[in-house]
Amino acid sequence: MSSLSSMIAVLSPMALYNLSATQTDYKELQAFACALDVFYSELDEIQREMFVATAVDYGIRNRERIYGCVRDDLNIDKRRQMITDRLSITTNDFTVDGFNKTLASLGIQYEIYESYSNNSIHVDCIGSFTSQQKEWITSEISKFVPAHLSVLVTFRVS
Repeated sequence: MSSLSSMIAVLSPMALYNLSATQTDYKELQAFACALDVFYSELDEIQREMFVATAVDYGIRNRERIYGCVRDDLNIDKRRQMITDRLSITTNDFTVDGFNKTLASLGIQYEIYESYSNNSIHVDCIGSFTSQQKEWITSEISKFVPAHLSVLVTFRVS
């Protein structure tokens, strides 16, 4: 129901106003309705962009900026998945599965090689990355590696 029809439906039973299409009261309601329709449209967009599951524009971009995972090269579903993966990381995720979840939140393909004798992990990132993306990926991986492990991050084109 549009704002105009909603206002008419509410005001008609009162019989205080002449709401025929040629009357001034009706014209005023039309003017109010135009502004209200724009307002409600903007409000709907704001509500949609508030939630990761429904965001399609600035809601995704703002969260990517906050979490440092801006990936304009990916489609909206993959970007949304990266954000939800990042938000699901907890303090209990310092396990192999948790590390895999962290790497998945970066939106990359990878292989992990563990060296138990050297207390190290080698993360081989697969794909074409710019130097800025490589720096960001390396930084993000380093944030989530347990302190007792050293990490080597390499990049190769698939």
